[in-house]
Amino acid sequence: MLNYHNCCEPARPAWCNWVRWIVAVILLLLLLRGCWMQKHEVVPAATPTTAAETAQGVTFASELKDGHVTLTGVVKDQATKEAMVQAATAQYGADHVTDQLTIDAAASNPNIDLSKLFAWQKSAGITGIAIHDKTVQLTGTVADDIAKVAQGQVAQDLFGAGYRIDNQLQVAAVSNMAKDSACAETLKSSIEFASGQSVLAAKGKEILDQVSTCLKEGRFEVAGHTDNQGNAPSNQALSEARAASVVAYLTKKGIAADRMVAKGYGQSQPIASNDTAVGRQQNRRITFVALP
Repeated sequence: MLNYHNCCEPARPAWCNWVRWIVAVILLLLLLRGCWMQKHEVVPAATPTTAAETAQGVTFASELKDGHVTLTGVVKDQATKEAMVQAATAQYGADHVTDQLTIDAAASNPNIDLSKLFAWQKSAGITGIAIHDKTVQLTGTVADDIAKVAQGQVAQDLFGAGYRIDNQLQVAAVSNMAKDSACAETLKSSIEFASGQSVLAAKGKEILDQVSTCLKEGRFEVAGHTDNQGNAPSNQALSEARAASVVAYLTKKGIAADRMVAKGYGQSQPIASNDTAVGRQQNRRITFVALP
């Protein structure tokens, strides 16, 4: 019988079979090595954490409300906790201090004179002092922008250059009533009249021009006053005329007439002695009284 395979295909050299076996063995070894490494995977040992890396930043807050201060945050030890409470108590009294501080040996203590801190908070009325790491946040209300900047500088001096002051103090909004009261104080002894006259002098008009902007809101009484020269009925009428003169002028400056009430008090409310010319001049005046 004829062998068709041998006739159609040339015989392979013997070394070809050896190459095939060698490749198969290598692939098998690689497969076995991968399985072993997956089963015996080596996990790198964790690097020990140092104390400096575990230490927490400073976390402390002092909140002031209605004369009562609440201390919160984390301190390093009992001694620091007691020192903080004692410093706060020295300013506010034991009945006005709430201690909510906790202790953690990994915490960092604020590097500051505690007595000065609480004394400043009390005197300045800073409602909130919050320390987080190297940032100090201030909250509360101050009278004006100058006070805000000043308190921020005080905080910077207390904590030092290593801390950043986040000044969140709010400038108090001046109410309409407060504005009117301020105008009243300014005008109390400024709008003066010549004896027996109800016509505004040039100086009086100049002053009214300067302060009219703070009378744009709210209601107020325009009160006229006289000295004691002449008789009481005449002075009463004169004081009413003076108040009406001011209302008329302010109306021209844009102040709504229905927010002003002209009233005369005659000679009944002197602010200086009527025995001297200077005193009588001061009594011939206009004052403003804020109304609800």
